[in-house]
Amino acid sequence: MSQIDASIFLDSQSNQKEILLADLQTAKWIERINLYTDLEQLAEHFVYYHHHLTQTVMGTTVKRLEQIDKLFLGTVILKWSTLYSTALSQLRKYFPLGSAPSLTVNGKNWSEILLINSVGLARLANESRYAEYWSEKSLSNSAVYDSYTDRLEFLTTDLHLQLNHLKLTGSLTIYDAANLGVTTYDIAKAVYESPDPNFIKHFRSLGWQVVSFDEGANQLCLLLYEFLR
Repeated sequence: MSQIDASIFLDSQSNQKEILLADLQTAKWIERINLYTDLEQLAEHFVYYHHHLTQTVMGTTVKRLEQIDKLFLGTVILKWSTLYSTALSQLRKYFPLGSAPSLTVNGKNWSEILLINSVGLARLANESRYAEYWSEKSLSNSAVYDSYTDRLEFLTTDLHLQLNHLKLTGSLTIYDAANLGVTTYDIAKAVYESPDPNFIKHFRSLGWQVVSFDEGANQLCLLLYEFLR
């Protein structure tokens, strides 16, 4: 099977390659989390790893994690890794190695390492943000923390796959008040809670910025809305 070099579609003037590599390396790194039996030690090692990534991607480090109780942080990290690894399992299911060209970055074949073809790895950023969104907000929002089980179950649904495809193609782009990309789970939840089919109005009432919401996105949300009714 042929290979695709990621550099052909990454902006060399931005940090897109560094972000992609961070996602790929993290996908590999979480395989080691099961080796940890001490949550506080896991938290300490993750903070070190996180500093390394943010320094590489942004040129700085984020000190916030150092202020959080290590036992709680370790618990969040463990759940975050389960979200991420479940997402990876889904990508391996739908985009297995060998069913499309492989993806290489800096000469390394990441499709062979993660057992996901290039089409699946193109979705890795969204899957990474899905787990990251929950973990970041869980540190200060108990309601988000308590939604973990529902978010984990949603990852394995066709609806997640369909909404993720719309996000990937640019048909559905929504940011929250903190300028974080809203996840497929939160979009579906908002559609369910919308008082009427004017979804954009409802999204904006939540403080979200709707960048793109084309007819395909509207039709899928309408089907979901009518089904849930």
